[in-house]
Amino acid sequence: DYIIDIPAETKEAIQNEKLVPAKLKEATKTKITFAAKIEDGIIYTITDAVLYTYLPTKVDEFGFKFLVNADFLTTASREQIHFKNIWNRFLFTQIGGLLLDWIKSLSNYKGALSLLPSKADDTDNLLCNDFCKALVQSISGKPFIKGHKGELIAIDEIMIDKSGLSKIIGKDLF
Repeated sequence: DYIIDIPAETKEAIQNEKLVPAKLKEATKTKITFAAKIEDGIIYTITDAVLYTYLPTKVDEFGFKFLVNADFLTTASREQIHFKNIWNRFLFTQIGGLLLDWIKSLSNYKGALSLLPSKADDTDNLLCNDFCKALVQSISGKPFIKGHKGELIAIDEIMIDKSGLSKIIGKDLF
């Protein structure tokens, strides 16, 4: 769970939105919850992950490999979310910014990095763009990848050995 302060500019921007309920317009904080399947110390991705707004929606087009629960603004049927809404855009920016912190907190489990998205599939989707921009910004310089000695290191400090040389000469020497 992540409790997020709602910035003044977001509060101001949603005041004239018809889709935003009065209770949300008055709120000063919101909560985003991430969930993953962990079994025997291993994280398993969720292939049919949908967004939750306390109940499941049918929104699965983001390709998340984990569950997200937040105060998304949904359609009347509660099956879809509003894709151009300022509030939902704010939430997706927060999700992108917090995802790395969550994955970092799971670093003691095998497979934590499998929760990261492989790539942005829909660049025409504003929510996807907001998420990706925040994720890329949070990745730079932040240690979240477990090194071979168990320490957390940043993405720009890693080297992946596809040649197998490190197995021959040893990881430390490599």
